[in-house]
Amino acid sequence: MGEMSRDEVIKILEDQNRSASREKIIMYADAYIDYMDAQKNIKENGALVAHPKTGAPFDNPYLKIRQQMATAIGKLRLKSDPLWYD
Repeated sequence: MGEMSRDEVIKILEDQNRSASREKIIMYADAYIDYMDAQKNIKENGALVAHPKTGAPFDNPYLKIRQQMATAIGKLRLKSDPLWYD
């Protein structure tokens, strides 16, 4: 579906979850945007990156962010298929 703005994500979530609270929708939208940003970074830079000072390989810090956002999204339990599937 490509990159979406926060407002676009919120609109989709509101359409799919008419009885959900605005707060829950905003939390999901923020976690989704952060998840997608992390996923983009991992795709562009890989799971292992070079340390900026030493050059030694280490886990991309965005792996942790992606996992944290996936956990948050899973706990919110909103209908969101249009965000994930074309």
